Amino acid sequence: MLCAPIGAIEASFAAIAPHLRAGAIVTDVAGTKAPVIAAAAALGASVSFVGAHPMFGGEAGGFPASRSDLWRGGVVAVCTDGAPQHAIDRVVALHRALGAEVVLCTADEHDAAVAAISHLPFLVSSAIALAARDNGPLARKLAGRGFEDTTRLAGFRYEVQGEVSRQNAHLSEARARFLEALDALSKGLAAGPEAAAKVFDEARAAREARRKA
Repeated sequence: MLCAPIGAIEASFAAIAPHLRAGAIVTDVAGTKAPVIAAAAALGASVSFVGAHPMFGGEAGGFPASRSDLWRGGVVAVCTDGAPQHAIDRVVALHRALGAEVVLCTADEHDAAVAAISHLPFLVSSAIALAARDNGPLARKLAGRGFEDTTRLAGFRYEVQGEVSRQNAHLSEARARFLEALDALSKGLAAGPEAAAKVFDEARAAREARRKA
């Protein structure tokens, strides 16, 4: 199991290939799957690569933020393309044994989904941090829990979260949908209290629907 930033994972395939026996199964934890699966071709035909992504990292603290029960109750995406079924089954069994729920999907489906719920939030979180910085010292002094919550993802180092975002071909689509939603919210505010309440109620309902899924 390769546990490293995406750039290091992609670079490691050629290095580890000579040391793997025929029939070995390699998996990973990278946050964008399509480019990693493509790079895994360097492992050779006798080795199976199964792309996986645990979706419960939480904090930007790296290894010091780890804990023994991290997998329990979490969700892991396991990609079904690029590997034989027996290898997929082994990786699924591993994550389930650790207590996680496994969601099977293709690499493209995974990347489209995480573009909206992981990589776009990282982009927006970073933009908010920069905008607040440029708003002057009073904004920084008054920043409270809301600002901390919305900028938490900006605390991730680029090689951890930024590079997976850059390599996700679906991020531009997610960004376009975000800008459309931001425009709708802004127009609601400008139209008056009733219109504003309607569009913000839709946003709150969308969040609640996610929590109940």
